[in-house]
Amino acid sequence: LKLVTANAADVVGDVVAKMRKFDISQIPVVDDNGAFVGSLNDSHLYSKLMEHPELKAAKLNDVMQAPFPFVHPDASLEEVSKLITKDNNAVLMRTMLGDIHIITKQDVIDTLA
Repeated sequence: LKLVTANAADVVGDVVAKMRKFDISQIPVVDDNGAFVGSLNDSHLYSKLMEHPELKAAKLNDVMQAPFPFVHPDASLEEVSKLITKDNNAVLMRTMLGDIHIITKQDVIDTLA
């Protein structure tokens, strides 16, 4: 599966629609060059929109969070889980072939359960 991303210049409302379409709760944000420049999770977005409903018409770079950290493909579950926090719900991993995958809090839960 190809990683679903949003562009920093996208409109917040459009990104929400994309997240709903793909049934995801967080999304990496890239710039026009494909560099990972931010992220967005639904909890953060919810609190921002509750405070300022007009943000749904804003650009994503006005509300995005820090980019998800990258982990090495050989990273242990412990290493991955240390990077997944309340403010950072996922990590990214680049495979040897250059594909990028997201590992979410739910993925860690599924592995441990």
